[in-house]
Amino acid sequence: MRITAGNNLLLISPWAACLEKLLTMQRRVRDVSGLYIIKPEKLFYMTDVNGVSSGYVPAGLASRVFDFLKRNSIPYTFEDKRPPVPMPDFSLIDVNELREGQDTALVRIGESQCGTIVAATGYGKSYLIVQIAKMYPNLNIIITTARKAVVKTLYERLKEDPALRGQVGMISSELNTGPEYRVVVSTIRSLFKTNREACDILLADESHNFGASGSADEIARFPYARRFGFSASPKGRADNADLATEALFGPILFDFSYQDSVNSGAVVPIEVHVYTINSGISKGYKDSVAVNRHGLWRNVYRNKKIAEIARLHKDKQVLILCDTIDHVMHIKKYLPEATIAYSNCTKSRYENDYVKKGFTTDPYKTAKEIAAVQGKLEDGTVKLCIATMVFKEGVNFKHLGCLIRCDGMAGEIASTQIPGRLSRTCDGKEKGILIDFLDTFDNRLKKRSMKRITSYKKKGWVVKYDDKF
Repeated sequence: MRITAGNNLLLISPWAACLEKLLTMQRRVRDVSGLYIIKPEKLFYMTDVNGVSSGYVPAGLASRVFDFLKRNSIPYTFEDKRPPVPMPDFSLIDVNELREGQDTALVRIGESQCGTIVAATGYGKSYLIVQIAKMYPNLNIIITTARKAVVKTLYERLKEDPALRGQVGMISSELNTGPEYRVVVSTIRSLFKTNREACDILLADESHNFGASGSADEIARFPYARRFGFSASPKGRADNADLATEALFGPILFDFSYQDSVNSGAVVPIEVHVYTINSGISKGYKDSVAVNRHGLWRNVYRNKKIAEIARLHKDKQVLILCDTIDHVMHIKKYLPEATIAYSNCTKSRYENDYVKKGFTTDPYKTAKEIAAVQGKLEDGTVKLCIATMVFKEGVNFKHLGCLIRCDGMAGEIASTQIPGRLSRTCDGKEKGILIDFLDTFDNRLKKRSMKRITSYKKKGWVVKYDDKF
């Protein structure tokens, strides 16, 4: 067997059928009836090369392929036809400003063709991205992420560094400076506007978001770029597409755990307080949306408890995160003093469904006004906010002392990203308080609760069940 690396692909010839199970992902998707099914998805492409059955495999899966062949004593030869990895100039970065472990992360990137950097929210992944742009002064770099707000934040941070002034552009629906810059920050949806052929390095912030088919296709269209992902939660996608993310960006190069980050002083510890909810409507709903709507969003007992807990923490900045605007409004009814934030809601729906029905008297907020709420949360002006997942990622809420998680989701990524809002350090802030719920009145919701609690414990967070502070 001959394995040849070129661009971001491996050519394996002749093909070994034993690799197919290893390289087939079981994606979880909805069928036409709305139910979830498992759909096998091959991460390889078969072809004939000089009459020999061969296969192309994403280079991000190279270590997985090599490990499999070695374990099974399958002989192979390997030829790497990719250009040598260019040497970074570490003298151009702010060495004295690096946090513990960040030097190791930069070295790993400097010696690798691809890979993923794993570190807790608040550890300084955006700072690392700035340093990468500086240590490769002659390379074209594209930085991408899913959210426009994060793109803007990264753009501002990059262009304000004296070493990068005049070199940074941004491409999104909010601002398009064009692709003719050495360093370009872009949303996923705007990547087609960038200069893919000239890109030397592609950096993906919150790379766990790129496993979806459309996003993965956009990344795959960068044929020559070395690719690196950054995430606090690279595994645990709800659609089982972790293997697709690895195929795009490669294996984990560096993993700085949450506890490592706490010990280094980069983030504050998180303490979890779990409230038991014994009351709720459970009528045997089969549809997950109906279960959420009646068990969570419109659960009067649960929402009153959320409001009560929020007021218990009035000495802190409190953020209540919900999955939908419907849930935001049902909590707002019991917390009229709270600021609200949301996305994907039209003005007519807001006024007809929520103002006229007595949930709120607050006027409708435009996207610009929602961005202003984010700014006031970041500077500490707003003390109590109920929001949809518009604030799930890409925000810097360093003053946040208490986060009440109301969404009821069970995924590992959500259980990392959502509590991560609490991790930012701030003068006088000793810990972040995470409030969650054990929903015992419905077996499906209870199972989700237990999965969240298990996830918290695996991270080393203190979990208290006594409903006391």
